[in-house]
Amino acid sequence: MTRARMLLLLLLLMGSLSAAASTPNDQQQCDNPNTQLLRVFVLRHGETNANADGIIQGSADFSRLTELGKQQAAQVVQSFYDDDIAPIGIDSVYVSPLTRAQDTYKILRENILSLSSESTAVLPTTATTLQNLREIDFYDWTGHNKPYLIANYPDSYTAWERGDPYKLMVYNTKQEENAKSSGHEIQQHYPLLELWDRANQVWQEIMDLEDPKIMKASTANSNNNNKPHCLLLVAHGSLGQALLGTAMGWDATQFRNHAFPNCGMAEIQWHLPLHSSISKLGSSSSSRPLASQWRWKWPIRADEPNHNAWKTLETTTTTRTAATAQTTQEAQP
Repeated sequence: MTRARMLLLLLLLMGSLSAAASTPNDQQQCDNPNTQLLRVFVLRHGETNANADGIIQGSADFSRLTELGKQQAAQVVQSFYDDDIAPIGIDSVYVSPLTRAQDTYKILRENILSLSSESTAVLPTTATTLQNLREIDFYDWTGHNKPYLIANYPDSYTAWERGDPYKLMVYNTKQEENAKSSGHEIQQHYPLLELWDRANQVWQEIMDLEDPKIMKASTANSNNNNKPHCLLLVAHGSLGQALLGTAMGWDATQFRNHAFPNCGMAEIQWHLPLHSSISKLGSSSSSRPLASQWRWKWPIRADEPNHNAWKTLETTTTTRTAATAQTTQEAQP
């Protein structure tokens, strides 16, 4: 056994002991014979060189994982073995097209392969790349650092740090030049509002793709199988917040309340009636249902007992705390 594999196995054992301190609530409603449980895991990529240098990446694809980022991607394997994800298995995987997310999933998969000859029972043989899972579009800000943005766009950068979707405005210079030459008006972009719209599109796209599979699982569960349907989304920090927010029904003003660290992973759950198409469960303003509850799945924080606890729409705190403010750098896209 290699030293690296021994270290990974030790990390898995330590994580299992830590997780045992807080009993997961996954089966809270899964045992209901009239319920189909949908579990979605949203994972941010590992640290990149741009993250380390404080450079805005946005939806550009110039950054790569650092050595720390690769270690983070390997360590997140622990979260698949600390309760019941590995025995249940992930039914579908969706990955951002950007290299930092693709490489994170590659490392995750390789480490699961190294731990079990039955890795295909944990992850499917293929993953689907979704263009809409890319990070926030930042236009002219892409490739610049904090001092440059403060000096050149002080008001918009303040809005970014505060998470104000209505005051964060960015131009696209190339588009602006094309607009001028063709006589069109210069277009202003509101990145957080655009991101929230795209997150809604992601959920709709995924639900449409998964609906037949969930219906099939629902039929199996009516025969007392009652297996949850599990998805893994490998994406980005800002998009991760938008996915969580739109799943729970929050608007873009809640940005920064739940920042994803590098390789941070949230679990979101839907409790769906058996034999019901997702497209027929939504309200008049949406064709999909809102999630029932969510929690931070990784990392495990033993020093914060409530960090990994389940949260519902009613129990989730939406007031920005000092701890949330400190995660601004962590959440750098």
